[in-house]
Amino acid sequence: MPSTAAPMNARGRLLKISNGLVARWSIRHFVLKQGRLYWSAEEMPLHGPLPRWCEPTCFDFTKTECEMLPVPDTSDRWVLRPESGQVWGDQHRRAGTREPVILEFEDSQGNGWWAEHFRRHIAYGKAVLLAKRRRHRRPLDLQDVSAEELRACSESGAECAICLEALGGEQEDGDRRVVQTACGHRFHQGCVERWGQQASSCPVCRSSIERSSSRSCFRRITRACSRRLAGQEPQADAGAD
Repeated sequence: MPSTAAPMNARGRLLKISNGLVARWSIRHFVLKQGRLYWSAEEMPLHGPLPRWCEPTCFDFTKTECEMLPVPDTSDRWVLRPESGQVWGDQHRRAGTREPVILEFEDSQGNGWWAEHFRRHIAYGKAVLLAKRRRHRRPLDLQDVSAEELRACSESGAECAICLEALGGEQEDGDRRVVQTACGHRFHQGCVERWGQQASSCPVCRSSIERSSSRSCFRRITRACSRRLAGQEPQADAGAD
């Protein structure tokens, strides 16, 4: 799990390649702050509020899951881009795309030192983003799998599509318990719950694995009716004279 401790602020200078009719390098001042990258042609303060004019040139890692990788066959250039399957979620010209940013650092600390600071802020931004997603997640719609279905899983050699380990045999408790999503796919409970912290769709078919509000309401009504029929709830007129 990415760290939720905010890394220290840092600032420096870098060379950024501009993608136009002719690719060219330009010098930019940058600040890493609270999981965000700001850059500008002018130097910016490390602490306190940043000038309003740097907002349009902000890469917010709390909105986009990113990665920082060395450019192949180079020792001093790095590519900053959204992770696989992600696009820029910020409000800059790359928004909605996976267009990478090629960087080269101008500092005596060295490229590796700066790349590590970038990765710390990227990890912090990802932790903030995942925590935000978890707060807004609905419960997962999971059902137990019967003993007969477990035996069938074991005989067919079925695997959990997340950890790629076998399903079936005897039902286990905890993370190894086999459960089924509403779309009919089966996983280890721990695997699908960890998956659900970052995604709301089935890793096999992309159907939603979250419990819909209407389904949740139906289940509550069903449980209430079952308790009443079983005599577990007092009648409304109980105790009346």
